Amino acid sequence: MDTDNYREHNQNVNGSAECMGCGQSPHPTHNPFSIRRMLFPRNPNLDRRSFATILLIIGALVLAVSLHLLSSSPHVVISSTLLCIGVAAILWGILVTFTRHALDWAKGALEKTASLLDVSTLQPVFFMTGLSLSLATRAAAGDGRHIYSPIANVLWVLGITLTIVGCWRWARNEVTNSDPTVRSGNKSRWEIVGIVGLFFVSLLLRGWAADRMPYVLNDEEASIGMVGWEFVTGGRDNLFSSAWGSYPTLYFWLLSVSQILFGRTVNAIRWVSAFGGALTVIALYWTARHMFGRRVAIWSAAWLLAFHHHLFFSRVAYNNIWDGCFLILIVGALWKGWNSDDRRYYLLAGLALGLSQFFYITSRLFPVLILLWSILALFRSPNRRYLASHLISFWAVAIVVALPLAFHYFSNPEQWLINAQYVSILNPDLKQAAAALGTTPIGLVFEQIWVTALGFTVGELQGVYYGSGVPLLFGISTVFFLLGVLGALLHFREARYNIPILALIATILIGGFSTQAPNAQRMLLLPPMLALLVVHPLEEISSRFSDYWERGRVLIFITMSVVVLLMMTENLQFFYRDYLPREAYGSYKGEIAQAMVEILDDEGQEVEVYLVSGGRLPLDSLTSLHYQIPDIIGWDLESPFELPDSAGPSGTRRLFFILPEQIDAIMEIELKYTGGLTFPRYNRHERLLFYVGSTDQP
Repeated sequence: MDTDNYREHNQNVNGSAECMGCGQSPHPTHNPFSIRRMLFPRNPNLDRRSFATILLIIGALVLAVSLHLLSSSPHVVISSTLLCIGVAAILWGILVTFTRHALDWAKGALEKTASLLDVSTLQPVFFMTGLSLSLATRAAAGDGRHIYSPIANVLWVLGITLTIVGCWRWARNEVTNSDPTVRSGNKSRWEIVGIVGLFFVSLLLRGWAADRMPYVLNDEEASIGMVGWEFVTGGRDNLFSSAWGSYPTLYFWLLSVSQILFGRTVNAIRWVSAFGGALTVIALYWTARHMFGRRVAIWSAAWLLAFHHHLFFSRVAYNNIWDGCFLILIVGALWKGWNSDDRRYYLLAGLALGLSQFFYITSRLFPVLILLWSILALFRSPNRRYLASHLISFWAVAIVVALPLAFHYFSNPEQWLINAQYVSILNPDLKQAAAALGTTPIGLVFEQIWVTALGFTVGELQGVYYGSGVPLLFGISTVFFLLGVLGALLHFREARYNIPILALIATILIGGFSTQAPNAQRMLLLPPMLALLVVHPLEEISSRFSDYWERGRVLIFITMSVVVLLMMTENLQFFYRDYLPREAYGSYKGEIAQAMVEILDDEGQEVEVYLVSGGRLPLDSLTSLHYQIPDIIGWDLESPFELPDSAGPSGTRRLFFILPEQIDAIMEIELKYTGGLTFPRYNRHERLLFYVGSTDQP
């Protein structure tokens, strides 16, 4: 927490209570023009003509947008609502020009709103305009692959910008939330260099050889990549709908940006996750630095840099790696804003909360989690009056950012629930499973809650993506995690300690409603919080020993850093030496597709592909193969193994991939096409995948 910048003298601290158009005008000054003075004047009094001009401009903007949407979008209700808002603003601007009563009424309404936000009288106009444009984004985008209007994205960005302008506040009050034991200090040149280095080391550990580690490109990853490619080819351009797995399409658009830069490759879609994982490390450093001090920031960021669970999900193309990044950024921004009375950090937190809703489904718990944390902070804060206005601004920005997506899911509730139905107790199959186990669905939920809790330190992680064979925490990290949880519970009344505990509870409850508990892929909001809990006992030990031995502070710091280094080594050795060589990620189907990709890449020429699987593994189901080789020419070949009429002419190069159980097919294809030659293909662990034969003559 920075305590050096708490005071800022500004004559507009109570400016929102000034009357528009009343009192004597100030003497003319020759201050230079600036956007700040125009939008956030120290004296918010506006004459009648100026206020009418603002209303007319905003009304004309909203009216023009509504007329455009009425002609291009089927969302008539939203477009008509915007039309009414635009007309009302224009009419009110005209009334203000001619009627003093209209000006006084508008002044009173704006002053009440401004007092809630603790801003100048003019700013609520910008906020309401931003909210209107966010609503217009919904009408301009719709639910399909393509937006109805090309201005949809512009409306969204402009709406967010105007909302931030409407909630911005330059003045700061002196606060008393600061913990005097925390000294985050000012950033030096060397610290900035260290942060940059930390980011690139994190990125290297997550992005190096991402196309080979993990070895298999999962079908889910490939499907995600193919949706991203639709943005590249023009098959999709709507950022505010949902696509594969009912996930919001903004993440797929991010993948498309990477695909534009690096092509339709495995690295292109996995490097987005690597970037998100590296950003999480930096966001953790920033948050920990202000909440607990520089030592905790260094140690926690270093620990997360090497954490095996976070490393894995930073190397695959799933959107859940962003959960931890958004959550720790929200927490850090709120904490920084709370302790500095700086509105900018609340607006940053609101922006992060709104954007988080465009990613993995567990981020839907963030509003509940942050609301609970905000309530705890509000009741315990000696500056409730200031904090309440900040929190209103925070939620206002978050709502405006997420509003188009919220309307999409409100209109398509089945899309919002589809993932939860597959993995939660609401699924009828799970009710049957509970009955088969001799318990009730509620009993099964409590059992899974217990198993998830054990997964932190005892039970092996489960899930189709990361069945690591070890708990979330092992070795030295386990001991310090348990000490950190105990310490956080003892200091639970302090906001900086109760948010990690709330995150732990949220993760355990998520596990209670998930299949395959403890499910690794639904724990991604937790790693930054785990890092804080693991290293906090080191900070306590370091502080207590330093109080008794001031001359040994450097030695104590080095000793504690060695402990962190040992924990990092444990995680790195497990992940790179034990887990990745096992190639446990993926499936037999994925391994077949990956082996086919390698063979076809080596061909270097146009070739026809025939897959003989007896109907068990259709060629079209190999999504990974189709992502990596989009122009593949192939068919499923079944008995009597005659080539289709659409096959190429005589002399076409053909490859036959035959699954091991198709013994009769091997003999017949050797006789008909390959001249008696087929060769077995094994994975790197000597498991037979298929037989492959080739021919130049049919």
